[in-house]
Amino acid sequence: MAIVDRDIYIRNHVMGVLVSYSGKGLNYSNMSELADSITEAVLEGDSKWQEERLCEEVRSVHLEEDIPQ
Repeated sequence: MAIVDRDIYIRNHVMGVLVSYSGKGLNYSNMSELADSITEAVLEGDSKWQEERLCEEVRSVHLEEDIPQ
């Protein structure tokens, strides 16, 4: 399985936030809340991408010797 690009992970999280705000409308009173939600989505998207990348790296490691038990 190929890992999805980091920007796609982040974009998908930000898109989720924007979709949730589409019904609320954007105005001055909720702009700060939207900015907080987008920031959180970016950080979460990046974290999930890093986690997936590390899992992919671990799966791709081929051990040449048996590990003693």
